[in-house]
Amino acid sequence: MRPLRRQQRPQPLRRGGGALAGARGTQALLHGRLPAGGRCAAPLPRRGAGARRRHHPLRVRQAQQPRVRAGAGGHRAGPSGGHRRPAGPDGAQPDPRHPPASGRAAHPLPHLRYLRGRPPRVRSGRSSSSPDAAEPASARRWVHERLLDDDDVPQRAGGADGTRPGAPAGPGARRRPTPRAPRGATGEAGAAGARRASPAPAAAGLALTAAPVSPACHDGTVLTEGLAVVGRDAELATLLQQWGEAAASPRTVLLAADAGGGKTTVIGELVRRLTAPGATSPTPQVVVGECVPLGELGLALVPVAQLLRRLIEAHGVEQVLEWAGAGADTLGAVLPALGRARPADEDRLRLFEAITRVLEQAAARQPLLVVVEDAHWADESTRQLLRFVTQSLRPAHVMVLISYRTDEVHRRHPLRPFLAELVRLPQVLRVELPLLTVAEVAQLLEQRLGHPVGPDLAASVHERSEGVPYFVAELGQALERGCPEMPDNLRDALLVRAATVSEEAQALVRLMTTAGNSISHALLREVSDLPEPELDRLLREAVDSGLLLTTESGYRFRHALLREVLHADLLPGEHSRSHARFAEVLTVRPDLARGHLDAEIAHHWSAAHEPQRAFDAAMAAAASASSPYEQLRMLEVALELWDRVDHGGHGSHADVLERAAGLARRLGDSRRGLPLIRASLAETDEAAEPLVSARRQVVKGILLGLSTDDLGQSYADAIATTTAAVELTRPHGDTHERAQALDALATQLMLTGDREHALEVAREAERTAVAIGADHLRASALNTQGSVLVGLGEEAEGLATLRRSLPLADGSEWLQLRYHVNMSDALLSAGRAEESIAVATEGIEVARRQGISRAAGAMLIGNAVAAMLELDRWDEAGELLRTGRELSAIGHHALHLQLVGAWMDTWQGRSAQARAVLDLPGAGRSPAGRLPQFLRLLCITRADLAWLEGDPAGAWQELQPLLDRPQLMKEDERWRLLTLAARSAAAVDDPAAATARVHELAASCREVTAASWARPLVAAELADTAAAWRAAVAALGHGPAHLRPYAGLRLASTLLVGRQRGEAEAVLAAACEQARRLGLVPLHERLRRLQRRSGERDGTGVLTPREAEVLRLVAEGRSNAEIGRELFISAKTSSVHVSNILAKLDASSRGEAAAKARRAGLLD
Repeated sequence: MRPLRRQQRPQPLRRGGGALAGARGTQALLHGRLPAGGRCAAPLPRRGAGARRRHHPLRVRQAQQPRVRAGAGGHRAGPSGGHRRPAGPDGAQPDPRHPPASGRAAHPLPHLRYLRGRPPRVRSGRSSSSPDAAEPASARRWVHERLLDDDDVPQRAGGADGTRPGAPAGPGARRRPTPRAPRGATGEAGAAGARRASPAPAAAGLALTAAPVSPACHDGTVLTEGLAVVGRDAELATLLQQWGEAAASPRTVLLAADAGGGKTTVIGELVRRLTAPGATSPTPQVVVGECVPLGELGLALVPVAQLLRRLIEAHGVEQVLEWAGAGADTLGAVLPALGRARPADEDRLRLFEAITRVLEQAAARQPLLVVVEDAHWADESTRQLLRFVTQSLRPAHVMVLISYRTDEVHRRHPLRPFLAELVRLPQVLRVELPLLTVAEVAQLLEQRLGHPVGPDLAASVHERSEGVPYFVAELGQALERGCPEMPDNLRDALLVRAATVSEEAQALVRLMTTAGNSISHALLREVSDLPEPELDRLLREAVDSGLLLTTESGYRFRHALLREVLHADLLPGEHSRSHARFAEVLTVRPDLARGHLDAEIAHHWSAAHEPQRAFDAAMAAAASASSPYEQLRMLEVALELWDRVDHGGHGSHADVLERAAGLARRLGDSRRGLPLIRASLAETDEAAEPLVSARRQVVKGILLGLSTDDLGQSYADAIATTTAAVELTRPHGDTHERAQALDALATQLMLTGDREHALEVAREAERTAVAIGADHLRASALNTQGSVLVGLGEEAEGLATLRRSLPLADGSEWLQLRYHVNMSDALLSAGRAEESIAVATEGIEVARRQGISRAAGAMLIGNAVAAMLELDRWDEAGELLRTGRELSAIGHHALHLQLVGAWMDTWQGRSAQARAVLDLPGAGRSPAGRLPQFLRLLCITRADLAWLEGDPAGAWQELQPLLDRPQLMKEDERWRLLTLAARSAAAVDDPAAATARVHELAASCREVTAASWARPLVAAELADTAAAWRAAVAALGHGPAHLRPYAGLRLASTLLVGRQRGEAEAVLAAACEQARRLGLVPLHERLRRLQRRSGERDGTGVLTPREAEVLRLVAEGRSNAEIGRELFISAKTSSVHVSNILAKLDASSRGEAAAKARRAGLLD
């Protein structure tokens, strides 16, 4: 990594060409630009000719002014368009890669003998104690700090070929990270490659620039900004509320977040909403000032100067001076162009009063939003002014929004007492931006990347980024493009942060990375070998610099990525010695382990490259771990070391492989389990050990059934494998292996829809289990029998059989969990949704205790959500679904949860999210041979989506895989299928044939609980009369909640066609309220449209005379052109009439409209 260049002290500027000198010129160099009135030819030095301008999302673009040349000793452009550093006394250019010898920091920690001789890879420039240090660390590191400024993602200029200007050419060229320039940095080299920023909505004549873009893995690709803000709805609502309350009295809001936390994005979104056309009246004016790390430059009130300059640009100098009143002469202390500065202390109060008056008068003309960014860098004068303004503003529509980084404000930071004083005022509110959840990380990645992301990627990015938006964007893009390592620009920024402390503190912090993201003080004291006072001093330095946070018993890294990059920066020998030291200490002091002792020791010995010690510790950890995830991970570690160690006493290789595969089976992780069990079977002699082979084939068969790569083929292979295992056990009579194989085969047959055969095999499994006295195997067989019986329509017997299995499962949490999964599903099939929710909720807790929430726990969450959706508990279902999505479930468990969520998204109008799930590989469009439980959800969701989007014929087509093989579904599911088929039958090319097919299927269905509401609904769909729909509405009182407003829509439509307006309005009102409460956006919109139409013309909502004429011709099969010739109107006018007719009759096709009109007597 290239070392950080030191920022040079800028030289004074000459006055010339209307430009400002002195303070304004120095400030211009700090920002890399001059404000209106002058332009500097010498921005901060930057690396590479392709460095580009970084636009702030709220920065006002300023008019181009005559260029001002730097005076002697100032910066001058290099031959490539870049900028050279000021020459030294001898005229030589200093080498930016190496700081002067006098700037080298002290040697590393002498006490850490296993870290000896480790120089830091990034130096912070000259030591603060050096006599020639030009500025403090905050000023030197400012350029790189901007890499972490909020979630403004760094830009990269792109050439025509997609490469960065100045980047090495050629396929084998090595790309090198280019640090981002400061906000608004200009210059010929940077401007040449800069992306043109599209203007955001203007406020009060201020042209706002668009937000920047983000790179990915240094390949020139950028991410589009300007997308919806993620995970900040509550905070934005609070800000908007404060803005509204500011109309009565001024408000001040403190917006807090760590670097990269999204402050600037939130501010930009607030401005966008306030300035959007029609959003507020009058449109507010927005002025923005930014604080910068000034160090020894001594320039005060920088953001205030920017605020005044924005107001001058909008209203003119004379107007601002008039607003300042008697204190106008003091404004020169902030903007020299406004007059001669008078540094007397007695003028400070007059200056503060004048600025306050300017803000009040500007707000009196037009509501005013004042934004002060990066207050953690504010000087004392700025803090005093902000305190004065907050306390002194008189009633005017003005809000002051102050943002700052929480990770910069350490205990002795001067901003801390300022904040403490302000938050006590009633007009001040502090708003802190939280970290993003896993679901919000997935949403942000989808927006940034432009396509849906899988749960594994979202979980991985969330774990590494901890939900910091800037980190999410950078890591997600890098991982998406096959770059698992951290992007260089992010790595550079984090390393620069670590380089701001002494080298002794850096060495200690690097040691701490070996423990993970946190460490107890007691463990750190043991591994560091430092005297207590020295340890405290170095820790205080690291905490005060923002690298570490204190916890109840120790310390943690402020950002997990900071720990990651520092640990990756360890040298190989340093890395091994550090881990070995931790392993030694934990072996002697097991009380210092923060979790599973053996697992921690195994991890450290493995990282220290001590295979035998790592193997022994891993096997011990696998034996003692309570979580199956941990057990599997430890066995995988041991298996990786198997060929390099002495494994005596731990069983054969095939046994350990089988044991690991069994854990993967329990977790539902076929991707990890299948290679393990195949390897175990490869080492098994079937002829010599048939029962052992059968046992392992059962595990393989179950894992094949859990695979989502190709459900049809994998389940065919699963049944074939398990059947072979059953045959292997046949010659040996009643054995444990045979009962296991029969039970597994019965479950697989049940899941593939072959229920009669499944029931027969499950009963044989129960008989075998009774013969050998295996209660747990009998419990599993009874569980399967009960589930099969409910699917066959024998609801009472099935539920009773399931209950019989529970006492036999005592002592096996796994079997108890299977009971909760299947019982909650059976209760829902039997129409007992409340009981289903209770059983599923209890099972979720069991899964949590077992440590398998991502497996069976996710399946139970899906069952609970499905039951809640049957009732009026959609808000609860949404909350629980979000919890489930954050689990990062795997295999079938993930697919089940995703499909339930997709169905909910469909009915609540989130069609894009629903399609993202429906197009996943595990839910592809080739359903032949797929598991019925997924096939049903898949087809029904696609059919509902098509119908809600006005394509009933498409909905019919989506149902064909189910209509072709109804025997695959449970009896209650057949009735649900019938309701969807009947809804779409009238829209197909041959409605008579479709209707006949619905009648045929209905005749084959058994009378189960679902028939009580489904049969009247099917009859109403086919008859489409008011009487039939009244019966359906009444029956749905105990049916699925979402169908109640739907039936109300259909009843009201029929009533309006029949000119029964009064009843129709009452039905519509009730249905609208139901749809609104459940959040059924597409259905609610249809109901509202029908409500509006019901009051048109004479209030009947029926057709006009002309529409009645058009309808008669439509019923005759005439085209729009033929209708136009018949009625002497144009084909276009005919088309408009037909569209109106379809809308009024709530018909999706011309044929459906004609059928409804005939039934209503409109064609008589």
